[in-house]
Amino acid sequence: MPTISVITPCYNREKFIGQAVESVLAQTFPDFELIIVDDGSVDNSRDVVRKYVDDRVQLIVQENRGPSEARNAGLRSSRGKWVKFLDSDDLMEPDCLRQQMENIGVSPPNSVVLGTAASLDEVGNVLRIEKYNILGSRAGAEVKLRVLVSGCGNGQFYIFPRTASVDVGGFNPNVTVYEDCDLIFLIFEHGYRFFLFDTPVVRVRSP
Repeated sequence: MPTISVITPCYNREKFIGQAVESVLAQTFPDFELIIVDDGSVDNSRDVVRKYVDDRVQLIVQENRGPSEARNAGLRSSRGKWVKFLDSDDLMEPDCLRQQMENIGVSPPNSVVLGTAASLDEVGNVLRIEKYNILGSRAGAEVKLRVLVSGCGNGQFYIFPRTASVDVGGFNPNVTVYEDCDLIFLIFEHGYRFFLFDTPVVRVRSP
């Protein structure tokens, strides 16, 4: 069984999905599976992904049901102890999985850890580095719920225990705005606590 399941929902991202997949395959931590869920794309996204399918890369195809349902489909197929979500137009930092596993190792039981991110333009230029200075706390400090949902609501910043994601039922498909915050709130309500580390984990394309 892989240690980490990386789950990527995809809808009409033929321009970027290959880069997203390659950023996962380039990880310095090799013990992962990558599950891409094509949510009814009408472009060539599936053809791009099929070039990468192997023992570690799985493609699931479904009718268009929205990103929450696509993530849940990936979650149902996942086998890892930990779950990492990555959007189909974003990039995972090469050392993301290794560093987040190290952060888990120094955190208390029932923990969720999160890291920092960079914002990109469409061609991949870094616009700014998000360090979440709003927290004003040392690396590895516990983050309160109100800060999580107000300033750190992007689910890509986190690595979740798979049991936590499954216990809360995954993403609520009826929540179409801030669905990441909804999942974070539910996991928090189940007794998990969140810890922020100054670990670059993802590069996010800005609209």
